[in-house]
Amino acid sequence: MTNHDLNYAYSDDRGRIWMDGQGNRVGVHGEQAIGIGTPGIRFERIDMNRGLSNSTTQIVDSQGRVHIVNFHLPDDVNVPPKTPWDQVRRLTRYMHYWRDGHGVWRRNETSFNGARPQVFAAGSDDLYLVFTGDRYNPEDRDLVIAAASHANQWRDWKEIYRVRGPFTGQPLLDRSRGDDVLAVYIQEYPPDPQASTSPLRVLEFRTSVAR
Repeated sequence: MTNHDLNYAYSDDRGRIWMDGQGNRVGVHGEQAIGIGTPGIRFERIDMNRGLSNSTTQIVDSQGRVHIVNFHLPDDVNVPPKTPWDQVRRLTRYMHYWRDGHGVWRRNETSFNGARPQVFAAGSDDLYLVFTGDRYNPEDRDLVIAAASHANQWRDWKEIYRVRGPFTGQPLLDRSRGDDVLAVYIQEYPPDPQASTSPLRVLEFRTSVAR
C-alpha cells in the first residue's frame, strides 16, 4: 500500500550513463545515483494506498516503444486509507502504459485482474497479455490470453483464449521462440493442498492466428 508513482530512465551504454525521458542525464554509475526525487524521471503520479504493484511486466516493441503492464486501482475507484489490502487488491485492474515515438506516455485501462501477468509483442506489434488468478482472485484460476492491436493503439484489450485450470503462480514466457510463437510455461494448481508437487504445462500458440 506504500508503493507510489511510475518512473522511467534509460541507458544507451549498458548502464553507465542514465537519461530521463527527455534525454537529460540523471545518473552516472558510481557517481550520480537515481533516487525517487530525481527530477524528470516520474511519468505517472500514483499516490500511496492505490494498490500499485511493485513490479510486473515490460517489453519493447519493434519500433522501440516501451510497454508496461502494471496493476492499481482505476481513477474512479476510491477506498478509505485503512481498507484491508485483500479488499483493495481485488478492485485493481491491469493498466497498460506505453511510450510513443515522441516520448509521450499513454495509458490504456483494461477490465482484467489477476496474478502478475506477462506481456508479449508479436512481429506485428500486437500485444498479448498472459495471466491467471491468484489468492486475491481465487474464483478464476484459468489461464487467460488477452490481446490488443497495434492498429488501434492497444485500446481494444479483449480476451481471446482461455485454458481451463486451475493454475497457480505467475506464467512465464519463452521469448527465445521468436515473435510469432507465444510459448507459455505454467504450473497446475495441486488438487491436494498438502501435495508437494503438481504438473507443469507448456502451451504454444501461433500469434499469426491467435486473434
